[in-house]
Amino acid sequence: SFLLFPISALAALRFGPRGAGLATLAISSVAIVGTVRGQGPFSSGNVAQDLLVLQLFIVINAVTGQLLAAASEERRRAVERLQLLATTVRGVHEGVFIAEVVGPGKLRTVFANEALSMLLGRPPEEMVDQDPCLLYGDQDPRLSQRVRAALMAGESLCVEVTVPRRDGRIVSTEVLLSPVRATGGDVSHFVATHRDITATKPADIARMGLVR
Repeated sequence: SFLLFPISALAALRFGPRGAGLATLAISSVAIVGTVRGQGPFSSGNVAQDLLVLQLFIVINAVTGQLLAAASEERRRAVERLQLLATTVRGVHEGVFIAEVVGPGKLRTVFANEALSMLLGRPPEEMVDQDPCLLYGDQDPRLSQRVRAALMAGESLCVEVTVPRRDGRIVSTEVLLSPVRATGGDVSHFVATHRDITATKPADIARMGLVR
């Protein structure tokens, strides 16, 4: 009788809750008919005992199938949401990287989109598995201190950063750093979006000169 469990489990994993329900119905029907006719593993001659064991078998089979189906369905939905998120992030025009928190104030880049690659002049593969702070080169110590304080506190931060590209050009970008909290409440990742503001810098300087 226990050889029927893999059938129920396979139906649950392959077809979800509906498949688990149909498999449980089919297995239960066969088991009930066999027991009533005095055949099968649940038939021992004692009707009351046979029915009790049969009910226990049906309950265990049904609960196991539904639990597996629920877990499989939740995993499928989670994968779909991740795929949708990945597609959206890849398609945005702003540079984005996602970094994992590996220690107090320390990050490791796990994803960088094509827009960030074009902004910084670096391939995404070169940025992944690296400390994202290295992408910005040498910065003002006060800015570095603000960034580190935000990382340690798990807070959002919006700053303007001047980034050197590999080809020697200097790019001014507005960086919005946002924490991502895990289920337990601790910050597990940071997401940074980069908006190129290089073209607006001369205009800002000109406006400041006019005001003066």
